[in-house]
Amino acid sequence: MAAQPHWRYGSDMPDRTGDIRREIAEATQRALVAVALQAYEEAGLSGLCGEGRWEVALGAIRSYDVRNITEKPAL
Repeated sequence: MAAQPHWRYGSDMPDRTGDIRREIAEATQRALVAVALQAYEEAGLSGLCGEGRWEVALGAIRSYDVRNITEKPAL
C-alpha cells in the first residue's frame, strides 16, 4: 500500500517535505558512492595498495562539494 500524502494544516496542498528530504538523501548517497568508487579505481590504477585506495576514496568523499547535488545539470 502506498503512503498517503501528509497535508499541511490550513492548506489544500500535500506536505512533501519528507519526500524531498528522502530524495536529497538518496541523491547524496548516490553521488558519494560514485565519487568514492571512482577515486578507489583511479588509486588502484596508480598502483596504490588496498589500504591506500580506501584512504584516497575517503578523501574524495570528504572533499566532495555537496552543492553539486542540488545544482541543475547543464543542458
